[in-house]
Amino acid sequence: MSESINHLKNILKQESVYVYLIVVVLTFQLLNFAFGSISLAVFSIVSLLNAAFNRPKKIRALAPPVIYFVVIVISLILTEDNENISSKLILALPFLIIPLSFSFVNVLTRRGVERVFNVFSNVLVLYTILLAINALTRYKASKDIDVFFYHEFSSLFDINAIYLSVVLLLSYIYLLTKTKSIWDLVKLVLIVVVIVLLSSKTIILLLGIISVFVVLQRIRSLKIKILFLSVFSLFCVVLLSVTKIKERVNDEMQSNFAEVLTTEKFNHVYFWTGSSIRLFQGRVFWELLQQDKKWVLGYGFNSSQEHIKTKHKKYNIYPGFQEYNFHNQYVQTIAELGLMGLFSLSLVFYFIMKNALETKSTWAFLMVLVFASVFLTESYLVRQRGIIYFLFYYCLIIKHAHQK
Repeated sequence: MSESINHLKNILKQESVYVYLIVVVLTFQLLNFAFGSISLAVFSIVSLLNAAFNRPKKIRALAPPVIYFVVIVISLILTEDNENISSKLILALPFLIIPLSFSFVNVLTRRGVERVFNVFSNVLVLYTILLAINALTRYKASKDIDVFFYHEFSSLFDINAIYLSVVLLLSYIYLLTKTKSIWDLVKLVLIVVVIVLLSSKTIILLLGIISVFVVLQRIRSLKIKILFLSVFSLFCVVLLSVTKIKERVNDEMQSNFAEVLTTEKFNHVYFWTGSSIRLFQGRVFWELLQQDKKWVLGYGFNSSQEHIKTKHKKYNIYPGFQEYNFHNQYVQTIAELGLMGLFSLSLVFYFIMKNALETKSTWAFLMVLVFASVFLTESYLVRQRGIIYFLFYYCLIIKHAHQK
C-alpha cells in the first residue's frame, strides 16, 4: 500500500503530468460540453490529490476569480429570479474550481507554462487542418464558397467562430513573441489564414495591430521594418479584396447609429449589422437599468435574457435576435451582477495585468489586452468555453509570474 502511495506521489511531482492535463482540458473545450466538463473534473481531482501529498503555495493573485464567484452566489441568493439556480451555479463553478486547482499545483514552473502554450499550438494546427479538410469536402459536394468562412468553417465541432478565433489569436501571440524555428513560422501562417477565414472583424483588427507592434519591436533594422510595413499594407489590401471579407466590411459601413438609438418601432426586415445590433443592446441595457434600478447586484447571474426579450418585443425586433445577450461582457456583468460584479471583474483584470507587467512578458501583456478588447464586443463569460478559456489563461499567466 505504501509503495503504491509513494508511486502516486512521484507521478504527481512530475510537471509533465500537469502540462499535458492542461493541454487536454484546453483541447477538449474545442470538442463538446461533455469532453470539456470531464477533462476539467480530472484536472481538478489530480490537482487536489497533489495538494494532499505536497503543500500548495499560496498565490493571492489567484483569489479574484473566487471573489467573482462569491458575487455570483450572492446575486443568485438575493435577486428575484430563482429559476434554474442549480444550472447557473454549475456554469459558474469554474470560477471557484479552476483557481483553486491551480493553487494546488506547485510543480508548474515558468518553463512548464511555456510548454503548455507550445504543445497547445501544435494541437490547434491539427484542429484547423481538420476544419479545412471538412470545408473542402463540403465544398466539393455543394460548390458553396460559404463553407470556408465564419461559423460555417468551424461547424464541424459546433464551436462559435469568435471563440475559436480568440484561442487562435492567443496562440498566435505566444508564437509571434517566441518564434525560433521554421515550424513556428509555418504555424503562424496557418493560424493567420484560419483567423481570416473565421472572419471576426474584431479579431482580424487585433491580429493586425498586434503583428505590427510585435514585429516592429523585435526587428532592429530600419530597412526590414519598412519592408515589413510594405508587405503588411499589401496584405491588408488583398484581404479587403476577398469577397466575403469585403461584404462584411461594406455591411458595417451601412450602420445607422442615430437611427438605432432613437427609433421607437423597427420592422422585422430592418437591416442590422454587427455594430448596430450591439449598439441597440447597449440601449436596451441602459433602459433596463433606468427602469429597474438594478445597480448593486443586477438581475442575477445568467438571468438577464428575459428582460432583453421584453425590450426586443417592445421595439418589434426580429424574433431571431431575441436570444442575443448584450454582446459586451462589461455590460453583461453590470446587468447581471451589478457594480459589485464589475468591481470584482476589474480586480481580475488588475491582478492579471499587474503580473504581466511585473514579469515584462510581452505575450502575457498582449493576451490580457486581447481579452479586455474581446469583452467589449462579446459576452465571453456566459458560456462554459469562454469561462474555462479565460480562467485557464488567467491562471497560467499568474503561475508564470509567480514561479521560477
